[in-house]
Amino acid sequence: MDDGEITWRNLNKPKLFLYQFGVFMGIRACLYPATVLKTNLQVDQGATVARTARRILADAGIRGFWRGFPTIAFGIVPAQMLYLTVYESGRENLEPVLPAAARSFVAGGTASLCSQFVMVPVDVVSQSMQLSRRLAPAEGAHKTAWSTVRQIVSQEGAAGLYKGFLSSAAVYMPFSAIWWSTCTAAKRFVYQHRDAPDASRPMGAHDVALHATCGAFAAFVGVMTTAPLDTIKTLRQTTHAHLSSWQIAACQKSVLGLWRGSQARLLSSLPFSVLGISAYEVIKRWASNDPAC
Repeated sequence: MDDGEITWRNLNKPKLFLYQFGVFMGIRACLYPATVLKTNLQVDQGATVARTARRILADAGIRGFWRGFPTIAFGIVPAQMLYLTVYESGRENLEPVLPAAARSFVAGGTASLCSQFVMVPVDVVSQSMQLSRRLAPAEGAHKTAWSTVRQIVSQEGAAGLYKGFLSSAAVYMPFSAIWWSTCTAAKRFVYQHRDAPDASRPMGAHDVALHATCGAFAAFVGVMTTAPLDTIKTLRQTTHAHLSSWQIAACQKSVLGLWRGSQARLLSSLPFSVLGISAYEVIKRWASNDPAC
C-alpha cells in the first residue's frame, strides 16, 4: 500500500463488486432527486430549483423525483464494474511511467469513456422518462423504460439510444479525469504536510474524514469546469437533437446559461463524492486480501 492506498492486485474482485453494488445503489437512490432536478433545470430556461421541485411534486407526486431510477439502476451494475476495473487496473499499470495525479487523470478519463458505452443509452432513456410528463403530459404518466426504448428506436433507429454520445463523453471523461486527479493530488498534499498520525487514533477514522474532504473539493472543481458541457449534453439528448453543440451554446440567453443546472448538479455531486469516496475506500478495505487493512 502507498499512503494507505490498496492496490488492484490486492483486492478480492467478487467482494469488491458485491459491496460496491449494494452501497452505491443506496447512495444513488438517496441522491437521485437532485439528478432529476438538474435535468429539468437544464431544459427549462429561467426556472429555479424551488419552482422546479414544486412542479415535479405537483405533476407526479413524490415518485416523480425517482422517475427513471429503475432504468439507471439496471445500467449501473455493468457500468460500475467496467469503470472500476479500467480505473484501478489502469492506474496500477501506469505507475512506472506517471506520477500519482497524472495516473488518476488518465485512468479516470479512460474508465469514464469505456463506461459511456453502457451509460449513454441508460441516460437517454432515463432523461426521456424524467421529462416525459413536462413535454407530453398525456403520455408521460404511462411511460415505462421499455416503451421509451421502443419509441426512441422507432423514431430514430438504434443510433437514437446513443444520441449525444460524444457530448456525454465530452462531459464525463474530463469530469472523471479532473475528479480523480484533484482528489489524488489533494490527498497527497495532506499526507505530505500533516503531522505524524496519533498511534492511538484509528487510521480508518482519519482516512474517512480526509477522503470526504478531498472528494468534496474534487467535485466542486469538476462540476464547475464541466457544467457547460453537461448542459449541452442534456439539451442534445432531449430537446435539441437536431442542433450542433455550438448552435445550442449560441441559443442560450447568456454565457451563464451554460451553467444552468450546475447548482442542482453540485447538490448531487458534492454529497455523492463525499459519501462515494468515503464508502469506496472502506469497501476496498473490506475487500482487501491484505490482513493489515
